[in-house]
Amino acid sequence: MELLEIAREDLTLRPYQTKSKEDIYKAWESVPSVMFQMPTGTGKTRLFASIIKDIQTLSVRKKERMGVLVLVHRSELIEQIHETLSFKYGIAHGIIKAGFDEDRRMPVQVASVQSLTRRLDTWKEKSFSYIVIDEAHHAMAKTYRKICDLYPKAKILGVTATPYRLSGESFRDLFGKLIVSQGVSKFIEQGYLSPYDYYSIKPNSSMQQVIDNIAEFGADGDYSEAALLDACDKDHIRAELVKAYKEYANGKKGIIYTINRAHNEHVCSEFKKIGLRVVA
Repeated sequence: MELLEIAREDLTLRPYQTKSKEDIYKAWESVPSVMFQMPTGTGKTRLFASIIKDIQTLSVRKKERMGVLVLVHRSELIEQIHETLSFKYGIAHGIIKAGFDEDRRMPVQVASVQSLTRRLDTWKEKSFSYIVIDEAHHAMAKTYRKICDLYPKAKILGVTATPYRLSGESFRDLFGKLIVSQGVSKFIEQGYLSPYDYYSIKPNSSMQQVIDNIAEFGADGDYSEAALLDACDKDHIRAELVKAYKEYANGKKGIIYTINRAHNEHVCSEFKKIGLRVVA
């Protein structure tokens, strides 16, 4: 495959990123769609931006237009990808998102899944040779499938740190092969990730049992927000969160991830009760 011949031309990548590119290119020789797993913080965006650069290089050498569509589910990720493509690789691209003017001339397009789904009729005449799906564990939702079905000849790359669905359903309908990077401990050993301490509720705790009994899932295979909120937004659970902070991280700065805005306000209220400065 011609991309393999180009894979090592990007000298700015870390060795494991170059190897990952080669693994993806080899997989594309046998299957049209690949899911690639790599831990958070190890450079997935930089990796697929380099892949897009390789595709552009191949396009120029073959004198053949090769469109690339990047699918993203959150606005913040579009900004991150835009900066990497623009400032790291100098790749001109269009953005398909509310509030942005479309530039259909660009062979590379970064699209909000929601915006593109609403505009599919106006994009169906365009062709894309490659589709990159960021946060690919969301890709089984109908919106993603509808977009991918519109470009049946495109090779697909899905990237994610978490290649599984809490509902237990498979990704095989969309991805023909899973490539898994080295483990987190290896990245820490090599100095690419920082070491950390990890604490969790016990596997046999009543809280874990409540979570395990959630039976409602969204289209992406994650817990239904309403079901998760019903299970977790409780006075005694929020109190345990404050207790855990005081026991393990008292006086330290931190970030608490919540289910939605309402849950966010409830958690903030709990911390304010003990006099801690906290903002939503």
